[in-house]
Amino acid sequence: MVHQLELRPDRVPVWPVPARLVDFLAVRLLVERAVLSSVARTHRLDAPLAELRDALASRTPRHPPPTIHERAWLAQYVKPVTNLQMEDFRVLEDGQQQELNVFEPVSSGITLALLIDTTASVAPDLPHVKNAIGRLLGALRPDDSVGLFTFATTLTPLSDFTTDRKKTLGSVLQTRAAGDTALFDSLAQLSRSLSKMNGKKAILLFTDGEDNLSNLSLKDSLEETRRAGVPIYAMLYGRALEDPNLSKRLVDISKNSGATSFRVRQPSDLPLAFQSVAEDLRDRYLVGYQFKGDAQKDWHSLKVQLSKQQKFNVTAKEGYWQ
Repeated sequence: MVHQLELRPDRVPVWPVPARLVDFLAVRLLVERAVLSSVARTHRLDAPLAELRDALASRTPRHPPPTIHERAWLAQYVKPVTNLQMEDFRVLEDGQQQELNVFEPVSSGITLALLIDTTASVAPDLPHVKNAIGRLLGALRPDDSVGLFTFATTLTPLSDFTTDRKKTLGSVLQTRAAGDTALFDSLAQLSRSLSKMNGKKAILLFTDGEDNLSNLSLKDSLEETRRAGVPIYAMLYGRALEDPNLSKRLVDISKNSGATSFRVRQPSDLPLAFQSVAEDLRDRYLVGYQFKGDAQKDWHSLKVQLSKQQKFNVTAKEGYWQ
C-alpha cells in the first residue's frame, strides 16, 4: 500500500473540510441572490432585490371576482363546491328525468369497506397493514360505518358494517396470509354489492396488486367497477412500490372508479392518506328518488347535472345494476 501511494500520489485520500452552518447559509444566500438577480433582469425591474416581490405583484393583472358560473368551474380544479342544495341537481335515469326526494349534503357519514389482500405474496407486509388499519379506525368519525373484507382465492366478509370499532379491529387482527390471488374478481364482486347500499360508500383497498387466479381480466374488472360507481382508494405497498406494472395497475383501478391511490412506504404515511380519503368522500353529495321508468331492465344508466351551474362538470356513477 505504501509503495502504491509513492507511485500514485493521486490515490492519497483527501479528507473533506468539516462543514459549518455559517458556510451553508453563505452559499444559500449567494444562490438566492443570483436567482433573484436573474428574475429582475428577465422582468426588467430596477427595484432593490428586497422589494422584488412587491414589484412583481404590482405588475400582476388583477381580475374581477368570478361569476357564479366561473366559481363552479374553478371548484372542479381547486376545491369542491359545498353549498349546493337539492334543487340544484337534475338526475336522468335511462334518459328520463326523476323527481328527487332524498338529499344528503357534504360532511354526512360514510360507509367504508376495508378490502385486505391476505394472499401469500403479502405475508411480510400484513402486520404493518393491521397496524395501519388500527390507526384508521381511530381517525374515523363516530357515524362512519366500517365493514371488513379479505380476499385470496375468493372474497370473504369478516365483519359486517358497523360503527363498533372494537369489533372491526378484532376481525382485522385475526386475518392470516395464505393462498393465491383473485384481485380482479373480488373487486368486481364487492363493488357490485356495495352499489346497492344507500348512502356514501367507498372501498379502501390494501394489496400489492398481484393477481394470478381471477376469471375476470383487468379490463373486464375495470368495466364492472366503473359501472358500479363505488370509488376504490388503493393503498400501494410492498411489491407495488417496486414493480412499475403493479403500481400502474392499482393507479388505474383507483382512477377508473373516480378515486385516487396512495403510496404507503411506512405506517406513518397512512394518516394523511386516510384524511384525504375522508375529505373526498364527505365532499360528495347524495341524491335519491323513486324511480319512474322500466324497472325490468338489468342495467340502468344515470346522468347527473346541475340545473344552474351548467359550466360545472359533475362526477357521478354512470348507472347501476338492478
